[in-house]
Amino acid sequence: MAHEGPANPAPAYAIGPVGIPERNLTVGDALREAASAHPDRIALLEGVGDSSCAKRWTYGELLEDALEIARGLAARYPPG
Repeated sequence: MAHEGPANPAPAYAIGPVGIPERNLTVGDALREAASAHPDRIALLEGVGDSSCAKRWTYGELLEDALEIARGLAARYPPG
């Protein structure tokens, strides 16, 4: 017998706060803005538990790593 799912599934979207202007940004644009505004603030943590063994990236470091990866991909693969 096939699984039919719930009778009244929840919508596949969420309604956010009203009155906040929508912005047309790529993930890269958002990262550039965050790195510009807060280059030394922690952006990403790797690992769990004891923080002394976790890898940390600031927004500035995360942007540098993202740009390095993007350059490598662009050199290897043509646009499109």
